[in-house]
Amino acid sequence: MSFLAQQKTKTRAILVALFLFSIICLPFWPALIVNAQAKTVDQLNLEIFESTAKESGFTSDNKQAPNAYQIIGFVINIVLGFVGVIFFILIIAGGFIWMTASGNEEKVGKGRQLAVQSVIGLAIVLAAYLLTNFVVKQILSVSLT
Repeated sequence: MSFLAQQKTKTRAILVALFLFSIICLPFWPALIVNAQAKTVDQLNLEIFESTAKESGFTSDNKQAPNAYQIIGFVINIVLGFVGVIFFILIIAGGFIWMTASGNEEKVGKGRQLAVQSVIGLAIVLAAYLLTNFVVKQILSVSLT
């Protein structure tokens, strides 16, 4: 590989990284700047944690400690969320392999297979999430009454 080709590859990788960074991070910067001007970081973190705790039922208003069903449901939802993110990344990777195959049938097949398997996996994870969410809510409604 010539020096010029290596430079093109490095430049392309840097541009892709900058593009991904801008897509992921830049939409959130105005909100961070406005919030940073209004409050300290500790106040922002405290508000974020309090709102998250309130949404998930772990507030200081609730004098009752979370029971085992709530904790198990919370852990299962977190794990399924991470697995869903992994499958989403695999879908993108499969599409990237497919798009950069340059007509190579083996790479096209590999990318297509990865994307299809990832979509199937994501559907399974979504079904597991919905089933877990339903079952935990039913158990909680029975155990709290």
